[in-house]
Parts: sequence; C-alpha cells; structure tokens
Amino acid sequence: MLIGSYTRNITLDTKLYYVHVPKTAGTSVNVLFRNIFGAMRSVFHAESMLLSASSREMNAELCRRKSFVSAHLPFDFFAVHFRPFGYRSIVTIRNPIDHLRSQVAHIVRDKTVLHDQEQIYVKKALTEDPNSFFASSTLERLDFLRSMQSKTIFGSNNDCIGGHILDRVSWILENYDSVVLTEDANDLHRYITIEGDKLGFPPPIENMRPPSQEIDLDITDKILGLLESDLGIYEEISKINKISNKYWRQLIR
Repeated sequence: MLIGSYTRNITLDTKLYYVHVPKTAGTSVNVLFRNIFGAMRSVFHAESMLLSASSREMNAELCRRKSFVSAHLPFDFFAVHFRPFGYRSIVTIRNPIDHLRSQVAHIVRDKTVLHDQEQIYVKKALTEDPNSFFASSTLERLDFLRSMQSKTIFGSNNDCIGGHILDRVSWILENYDSVVLTEDANDLHRYITIEGDKLGFPPPIENMRPPSQEIDLDITDKILGLLESDLGIYEEISKINKISNKYWRQLIR
C-alpha cells in the first residue's frame, strides 16, 4: 500500500481529492472516505459539476468546501482547481488486462442511449463478438482503449512525460500522496488513523459487492500493444507495493 502520511493520518484539516479512474474499485474508496468524513463533507462524481466550463470554477469552489472530493476526471482538474487550495491526491490503479475486460463489459451492459454512430457500432460489435471486433478492427478504431488508465492518471501530462516507464512511475509517486492497487482497496481502512486512532470498523457492505461477470476476451499481441504503457506502470508499481505492504504489515499488527 503506497499510502502517504497525509492520507494515512486523517485530521479535521485533511483535504483529499480522489482521481477516480473508472473500474478500479472506486466504490470501495468513496464509501470508505464517506464513512470517515461523513456525507456532508464528501462529494462523489464531481465530474457532473466540473465538466461545464461556464460553471466550473463556481462549482469547484463549492466542492472545495468538502474534505473529500472524488471525480471521474483527468489529473488536470485536481492540479488546477484543488491542489493550489491544499488538497492532496489519491488514485487507484488496476491490472490493465482486468481493467480492459471490465471496461468492455461496461460498454456492453451500459444502458446509456448513444447517438454517436461510431460508439453505436463499437457497442454492437463488442456485444456480438468482442474477440472478432478486436481482431478485425484497425488500431485507429481501437485507440479509445489505449492506455485508458494513463489518460486519467496523467491528464494532459500523458504525452509530454515520455514513454520510459520509470519516468512515468516517478511522476505518479511525486504527484499522488497515495497510490492504491485495486486488489488492496478493501484493505485501505487498515492503514488509516483518525486523529491518531486506528479505524475500528471493517469495510462497509457496499465495498464487498460480488464482482460483475466480465467478458471472455482473448489477450492477443494487438491488445497487449494497446495496454503496453499501463502494463509497464502496473508492474513497476506492483513491485514497489510488495515492499511497502511487507513494511506496513509489521506496523499494523
């Protein structure tokens, strides 16, 4: 658990912003911090308030009245509207292959009415035969699935950091107070104290939902190419995480 001291030691002055990468155990994180800060001091899915440019700053000011803000938005929104006001950022990262399967399942099962013809085609093709869709599609058509997590984690920095994995991992560790792997999300409460006291409750029931059935997807070289950057980041973060978890287990026994 790459949890920073700011996230680890919650006080009345703590201000956290969760860069919520979709399909990375965000419900677990949101519910945990709602239980810590209370519903009146938390706001989830703040993207609904921050996407419109005309009302963004006004709504960001409203969000900054809360101790915990969570949004499906790239890092830039945190950097511009929250970091200058004392907020620290946290992020969850998932195994990219599991993340892709989950994202494809979401596209197939999502009930949102689509109007874009490309999106309609993709949804229909994935519903009928996802493996055929990946095998027959051009890389241009599949580009929306390329490095999906990186696009949110880095925001507009995604292209300018460079492709070297260690540079990208270093940037993450420098810019996020805490980096939580999805497989560790339900243990996050074990590492947090409130005014120095350890949390005395287990993960709430909302965190323990059974996993949704995912799409059976053949992981081909084409798919691995789409996930190359995210896979490299996940592997390096996992290595660091193993060392961190071993260290922390000695402290929380």
